[in-house]
Amino acid sequence: MTEARRHLPALLDKARGGEWPLIGRRGRSEAVLANVAELDELLSAAYRFHPEVDLAEQGVGVWLPELETHGVGDTLDDALADLADAMVDYAADWLDHLRHTVNHRPRAGYVRRIQLAGDAPGVVTMLGRDADADAASAAGGADEGTETP
Repeated sequence: MTEARRHLPALLDKARGGEWPLIGRRGRSEAVLANVAELDELLSAAYRFHPEVDLAEQGVGVWLPELETHGVGDTLDDALADLADAMVDYAADWLDHLRHTVNHRPRAGYVRRIQLAGDAPGVVTMLGRDADADAASAAGGADEGTETP
């Protein structure tokens, strides 16, 4: 830890450059410094969100099966903003106490993605990137005559 503190700027430069410097105490690795964009890319490959939109006369609902939460609003943008707020709240609850429960523990990757998004507007942007990635994946599968999951 003392060495890490002393060389933090150099360690951050390594992380920006794609290395993952390990940090720890007494010769044991306990943490890693990683490039945020690279970490988000890795997590999004395994923990992509798939919101389901329900359009109704009274408004729009968006269900998020990965976290079993939802958002509602008069428009899709309003519903997505409400969903993003719910996701940020879930992440805070997960960090506070839900991560210790058997049924919520497997959601760690989703929570880490929410953390990397930073705030509700960042979560909305992340959901858009996931939708774009799903659309690109579906288009690629359609071009090759194969189905995508």
